[in-house]
This record gives sequence, C-alpha cells and structure tokens, in this order.
Amino acid sequence: MILLMIASFSIPQAVSKLISERIALKDYRNAHKFFKGAMIYAMVIGGVVGLFCLFGAGLIIPQNQKDAFRHFRSWLRRFLSGILGVFRGYFQAYRNMMPTSISQILSRYLMRQSVFWLHGDLSMHSQMEQRTALQNGGQQVPQ
Repeated sequence: MILLMIASFSIPQAVSKLISERIALKDYRNAHKFFKGAMIYAMVIGGVVGLFCLFGAGLIIPQNQKDAFRHFRSWLRRFLSGILGVFRGYFQAYRNMMPTSISQILSRYLMRQSVFWLHGDLSMHSQMEQRTALQNGGQQVPQ
C-alpha cells in the first residue's frame, strides 16, 4: 500500500493546483510543461514501483503466502494509477470533471474485476487442494 501511495496518491491534487495556477496567470506554455514533467515523474516512479513489485515481491512476502505473492506482483495497476492521476489533475485544472469521473469509475470497475478474478482463482486453487486431499484419503498434501 505504501508503494501505491508513493506512485499515485496526491498526484491529482498537486497537478491540478499547479496547472490551475499557471492557467490563471494565462501561462499556458508552462502549464503544459508542468503536465509533461508530471507525466514523466508518474511514469518513472510508477515504473520503478511496478518493477519492484514484479521482481522484488519475494523479498517482502514470506514464501508460505503464495496468494499474497501473486496479488503483489500485479504491477500494471501501480504503473497506470500514477499516469491516470496526472490526467485527472490536468483536467481538474481546466475545470473539466467529465474525464475525471469517467476515469474514476473505470478504475474502480477494473479494480473490482481484478479482485473478483483473484478471488475466483484462489477459490479454484483451494477447491483443487481439497479434492487432492480427498483423493489421498483425507490427508493434506505436503507442499
């Protein structure tokens, strides 16, 4: 959760505030430069955090928690959340809330779908373990 906070939280507010300040001064060129800089920041930090989650999950999560390991390695969500945050802040600065609301609805929908997919995958894995245990005479299979 801390890695997700570093990659994406508070970016929309910061981008919105700084770009709207530039727009109020009619300094559109620097507002666009700030948008580009924020996008580069979100891509770099999101990429670093995403790659750390993908390749460094074994360093943080104990080996006996395979389900958490798989969930932690979902790096794409961490990468995209920062980029979407920059776009949200950019459109909020221009007082256009339609893209922001659509982005939030879409991200919540995708988040729920990934949770349902993960839950379904884990349930199927648990059922397969139970069937294997029953086939072995009720004994747990050593891992």
